[in-house]
Amino acid sequence: KARVQNQFIIDLSDVPKQPPIPKSSGVIKDGASKYTGVTFHKQSNKWQARINIKGKQTSIGSYDNEEEAAVDYARALFKYKGQGALEKARKQNSFVDLADVPPKSPIPKRAGRMKEGASKYAGIYFRKETKKWQARISVDGKVRRIGYYEDEVEAAVDCARAVLKYKGQGALDKAREQRVQRVQSSFFVDLSGVSSQPPILKSACRNKEGASKYAGIYFR
Repeated sequence: KARVQNQFIIDLSDVPKQPPIPKSSGVIKDGASKYTGVTFHKQSNKWQARINIKGKQTSIGSYDNEEEAAVDYARALFKYKGQGALEKARKQNSFVDLADVPPKSPIPKRAGRMKEGASKYAGIYFRKETKKWQARISVDGKVRRIGYYEDEVEAAVDCARAVLKYKGQGALDKAREQRVQRVQSSFFVDLSGVSSQPPILKSACRNKEGASKYAGIYFR
């Protein structure tokens, strides 16, 4: 009886329906729910909705339908933590929606900034744990995940689309112009009209182990 008396009962009878709160695509594990506040319980083969109230995880209910569980989580969040908490959760877990954005060519990085194994495109990172390319964009000072991709170019295309949607055509043009300016400011050595010349040997005393024996040559 004491346990029943101390148990917090979730009552949503007076709460209107609320749309589910999707997780960011980058944090969804295989078999997990795509909605915040919802987990799959293998023993019961049902979706469970739970909310933290006063530092304790409180069960909202068990559901056959994942979305129904997510709707009730959003309702519980609204009732017990307020509209502000609900809006904050939506903002933190919002997807980068590119459904209405046409394909855009990727934004290349400057060649000198590329590390071994890194992407050659802006906003793209290779995640070793997933063995996939991740596209990200900074919006209002916060990094938002666009998604994970098998293909590097596909990730870069979506990153460019996200820049267009969330920062505007001006930001996309500026990113491309900066790349062009960097390329134009680089000095290219043109040897097309120069005949072959014998290499210049370094002095033997200047050769370090693993270094080239020729002047002007370095192993990277």
